[in-house]
Amino acid sequence: MNPGDHLIYDWNRVGGAGLSLKVEIEDHTPAVAPCALKDRLKFIPLAAAVGITAVNVGPAGPDATAMIAAAREAGLEPVVMLALGEKFDGDAIGEVRVWASRLRQYSHAFEDEKKYLDEVARRLDGRRRKVILEDASRAHPDTLAALLRICAGTDAVVLDDSAGLATPHAVRRLVEFAREHAPDVRIEWSGHNERDLAVVNCLDAVHAGASALHASVLSCGHGPGLAALDHLLVNLRLLGYIDRDLSRLGEHVEAVAAACGFQIPVNYPVFGKDAFRTATGVHAAAIVKAQAKGEDWLADRVYSGVPAGWFGRSQVIDIGPMSGESNVVAWLRQHGREPEPDLVKRIIARAKTSNHILSVEEVEAEIASH
Repeated sequence: MNPGDHLIYDWNRVGGAGLSLKVEIEDHTPAVAPCALKDRLKFIPLAAAVGITAVNVGPAGPDATAMIAAAREAGLEPVVMLALGEKFDGDAIGEVRVWASRLRQYSHAFEDEKKYLDEVARRLDGRRRKVILEDASRAHPDTLAALLRICAGTDAVVLDDSAGLATPHAVRRLVEFAREHAPDVRIEWSGHNERDLAVVNCLDAVHAGASALHASVLSCGHGPGLAALDHLLVNLRLLGYIDRDLSRLGEHVEAVAAACGFQIPVNYPVFGKDAFRTATGVHAAAIVKAQAKGEDWLADRVYSGVPAGWFGRSQVIDIGPMSGESNVVAWLRQHGREPEPDLVKRIIARAKTSNHILSVEEVEAEIASH
């Protein structure tokens, strides 16, 4: 129970959402982030700090070996990507990629599907492994059913929407289909973000019974990437599917952005510079009143469905043409200044004649001229 929950009726939890579910996430960031190995090694303990249980280290090789050791040291399960029939004797789970759609089979010169399925059955040995059903969202049901039968006894089957085609409706049908045809196999979901649906698809996969989700920080990966691990964790926490300390999640996001040279958009939800900023007078007034009552939880929730404090962030009040005196008072106090009435009026007058949010330098100039 969080402070203020008795004041909020959350329609997201009506009809089943918010059930106590165990959801695991395999973090692909170390495998796909376009940066040096030394940086990818730093991502692994950051993943552990936010409760990730497994990290994908990419194809077998020297980099994977180094990341496997780092994962073990951080208490995480390393997962190495393998081609069908490839052997790996390292201390990691093998994740074997199989072409599920007839389109992928055809493009890789497997024109006889029966022969391909026989080849898959022959080459899947009895070692610890997951099987990724590549392009599952475009696979024929007969092919998918055959592959699920072949995968009986594996550690897990990963339904992979590698073309980013699936909608939430398709995700639910795919996961339910897999659970029906492979009831004793753990089902996981991995999806790309071509339609900007990857995170919501992950949530629907959980609702349909998937046990684990695959994602990467800031959607690292080819093209538009995988589901954004950062936003996925935020939503799982808000729905009550996970209950863990995510106060260092922003640190993880910023580390990946810095190493990869990504510019986080200022309005990127939760982790963008402006995600919790407001220059609107009525918003600022409500936040200031809550803070004055000593109820930080209320300041965090009154105008935001996402509590900034849960994710290591805080509410920020700016000054602009739509601001009121509450904005100025709050801004001055946040910057260690006394909100003298004449100074407040001067800054408000300056803001009302501007067409933008005042910068720190502009406010400081008004203070200096006071």
